[in-house]
Amino acid sequence: MGKIGCFLLIGFLLITLLGGMGCQNKTTATPEGTIKLFLDAHENLDVNKAAELFAKEDREKVQSHLSQLWAQQESVTYSEIEIEVISQTENTAKLRVQGEVTITGKDMPPQKLGVGDEYDLVKQDGKWLIKAPPDL
Repeated sequence: MGKIGCFLLIGFLLITLLGGMGCQNKTTATPEGTIKLFLDAHENLDVNKAAELFAKEDREKVQSHLSQLWAQQESVTYSEIEIEVISQTENTAKLRVQGEVTITGKDMPPQKLGVGDEYDLVKQDGKWLIKAPPDL
């Protein structure tokens, strides 16, 4: 796959996996906090921390996938991220996330991509965790 194809794939996966960001509530006690922690992990290219934020049954495949994907990235910066809770019950939540991400890949100039999608989270052991997309 060419470099442009890789960046398009990265953009698609970011839209599929990511959420919002901010300076407060960065804990797994809320769905928004979990998403903010995930974006921080991505900005730091910390695959282990990111994988911990996924539902237990998804962690192994997410860690493997992100290890390959993020190895192609040198820097990641999110901006103008907005998070909206669409629905939330005691153990599930659906969030809508919008904003921008700038990714610099190895031997590639920065690429600015839009982030916008809906994300499912589940509560496990008192923590809100991201559900991986079924096609991951």
